[in-house]
Formats: sequence, structure tokens, C-alpha cells
Amino acid sequence: MNEVRIKKTLSASIHELAKILGPKYTELDLLPCMERFLKDKQMDIKLAALKNLHVFLNEISLEKREIFIKYIVQSFEEANKQEWRLKLVLAQNLGNYAKLFDNKIVYSEFLPMFFKFCSDNVTRVG
Repeated sequence: MNEVRIKKTLSASIHELAKILGPKYTELDLLPCMERFLKDKQMDIKLAALKNLHVFLNEISLEKREIFIKYIVQSFEEANKQEWRLKLVLAQNLGNYAKLFDNKIVYSEFLPMFFKFCSDNVTRVG
């Protein structure tokens, strides 16, 4: 139980460490940790990491950012099946992701999510 709380705390604050350490050390030391948090089976850990993933991604090179597209898309697919909190975090951060990637990726990966969220009752802006 303590391990889950520690992981959740770390996953919720890893973006702040990235801002302090800068791109070089973030890519060397924190990138593998963020990947583990995004793969975690505990939804709370994954959700905490996703909330500020855009801040974390802003601290790494574009080349390394592209690794994380699969985690965003995978989370979107999982959210459509069951998890409304995950949907909400993804919907709130789509604009932030669009600023971090080139137009080709935005159009191919994030625009379909945007349209899906537009018709979703949970994430629709009222």
C-alpha cells in the first residue's frame, strides 16, 4: 500500500523535477521513470502522471517527446472503455499536447481525439 502512495506522489510531481533538472538530465534519468508511471496498472498512478505530462514533455527534445504519443493514444483508448477521469484529463490537455508536436502529429493523432471528445457527454464543454 505504501508503495502505491509513493509511486502516486512521484508520478504527480515528476514534471516539477524535470523543470529543475532540465532537458539533459530529464532525458537521462526521468524519462524511463515517466514511462513506467504511464504503463502502471494502478489507474491513480497513471492519471497523476498524465495530468502534467505536457509540462514534462516540454522539458525534453522533440525526438524524445514522440515516444510518448503511444502512451497518450493508449490512454485515450482505455478511457473510452471505462475511465471518465482519464477522459477528462486527456480532454483538458489536448491543447497543451498540440503545442508540443508538429502539425502532422496533431492532425493524425490528436485531432481525432478532439472530435471524439466533442461528442462525449463527460468531456463536453457546457
